[in-house]
Amino acid sequence: MLHLSSLVSSENSNATVTTTTLENVSPPMITITNIANNKSIKVPLCVSDCTISDLKKQLLNNHEYMEGLFCKSNFPLKFVEDVMLIRNGKELKDTTCWYDPSETSFNVFLLTKKPQYFVKLMMEGGRTIIVDSEAITFESTVAEFKKFVEKRMRVNMSEVNEQRQLVLLRNQQKILDESQSIGMVFPSQSTLSLVFL
Repeated sequence: MLHLSSLVSSENSNATVTTTTLENVSPPMITITNIANNKSIKVPLCVSDCTISDLKKQLLNNHEYMEGLFCKSNFPLKFVEDVMLIRNGKELKDTTCWYDPSETSFNVFLLTKKPQYFVKLMMEGGRTIIVDSEAITFESTVAEFKKFVEKRMRVNMSEVNEQRQLVLLRNQQKILDESQSIGMVFPSQSTLSLVFL
């Protein structure tokens, strides 16, 4: 970033001479730490648009930042309302004065909220159901998600029917690890298949 460091004027009998010196100034660095897993990233702060909303957008739209904070570049956080940034024990908002221009570096903590999870389930025979209950969040496990679907559809996915089992598929692949959070296995707004295998 270029910074105007000095403006010097000198006068003589003929003219006024103005000298401008430009020098490189590094932007302040923010260390953002995810409270859930203690993963941290460093982000340069662009002073020209240092609102909290802009900073959140910068995080959510950058795959490297998401990978650094969540170990997954497509972690299902899509909106600035999905995350909170905290400094000195208080949530940072656009209306709060949170940045001192004299600071060269500072720490901020990131806390994820629990957005409602939205998944489309395609059934054999073309039937479609939408799972958008507040009971299911991206932190719910695959097993919890399956139980929720079983209740909603009044089926038991562990039952074998005519030597076939009812299973969840994503991209034609059976979801095997049911202890993982659904946010790590498939993002919100995914389309899954529910089929007999």
